[in-house]
Amino acid sequence: MAEARVRPAWPLPLKLFVSACLLALAVFLAWRFSITLTPVILATILAYVLSPIVGWVEARTRMRRAWATALVFLVLIGLAAIGPVLLIPRLIEEGERLNFNLGEIFKTIETFLGKPMVVGGYNIGVGQLVEQLVQYLQSLGQPFFGRTLGVAFEAVGSLAWSIFILITSFYFLKDSSKLNAWLEGLPPAAYREEFSALK
Repeated sequence: MAEARVRPAWPLPLKLFVSACLLALAVFLAWRFSITLTPVILATILAYVLSPIVGWVEARTRMRRAWATALVFLVLIGLAAIGPVLLIPRLIEEGERLNFNLGEIFKTIETFLGKPMVVGGYNIGVGQLVEQLVQYLQSLGQPFFGRTLGVAFEAVGSLAWSIFILITSFYFLKDSSKLNAWLEGLPPAAYREEFSALK
């Protein structure tokens, strides 16, 4: 006769100790790898969102999962590339219109302020005020142009993180069945059924 397997029950102090150790380990790992934690979480969310689409493509085309994942990502990257191509001409057109309107506004203000103003019998030289205002506005623009290199570095960094997120989510999607099997094999055999129920 086969003996029924009895799962050993963990005493409460042991459960609390293991839970505290796991929590401390999770906090330590989150602190240690905090710079990569956000991109990995974003990659996981992207993989989760794209998983049904990849499954649908895999079922409809009978492609292997890796090829279906690659096809979905190529379409996603293509859509992401088309967006700016369609928006940039419109933004340039709006910028030119804004620049033209600002030029007209400045000309009108300059004409109006070029005339001497008399307040209470005193002549006020508005031209000097306008010159000081223009110098002030130009001085505000100088730090902006000085920060251009910093903005360029931030753009390159954002592009690098985006590529990291795409590659990570690609592998999460491609190897999702292997990841699930690995996760299900982590708990001891006596607790695997409970672990599977958590998913």
